[in-house]
Amino acid sequence: MGKKITMMAVLILVITSLMLSAAIVPGAMAQQAELEAQRKAAAAKARKTLDGTTWTVYTTLQQEGKGKPEKGTETFTFSERRITTENLAGQGYAPGGSNYSTRIEANGTIVWETMQKHEEGEGEALLRGDLKGNVMTGVIDIQPATGSRKIYYFTSRKAAATTTTTTTTTTTETKKKEKEKRGWW
Repeated sequence: MGKKITMMAVLILVITSLMLSAAIVPGAMAQQAELEAQRKAAAAKARKTLDGTTWTVYTTLQQEGKGKPEKGTETFTFSERRITTENLAGQGYAPGGSNYSTRIEANGTIVWETMQKHEEGEGEALLRGDLKGNVMTGVIDIQPATGSRKIYYFTSRKAAATTTTTTTTTTTETKKKEKEKRGWW
């Protein structure tokens, strides 16, 4: 009789577990689908923020054993889900640009990433940037097929957009003069 009770208890536990999982799984799947939709919407918003912008970034290369860091500039242009670079392209890294991925972190920072292959298969450049407000920071990691790896850190500040408004005031006297110029009598 003890074995029957134990087997019944196990059977009841198994049936209860199956019923619970059947009730939980659809809810979890719907929640997962909603989270994925939110992630895709955030990525699209991030791309829209970058699309059509050009950034001049200030780079710093700190090499081991050298006192002063090497400083320079690079230009990034974001257009139609692609990023083009000025100096890297001139060195043979993705002269036609490369696709980039985006995401928005919980604190609102837009993160973008791309990999640019050398056109002759001589290495790759990995780029990553963080855009928070009007400030972009990031890294350019150049990994040539031969030679040493170079890691540049960059920063840039985008000037706040300004709008110029021109107001024209038309008086009765101005209208009369314009009418006379056009030959209206």
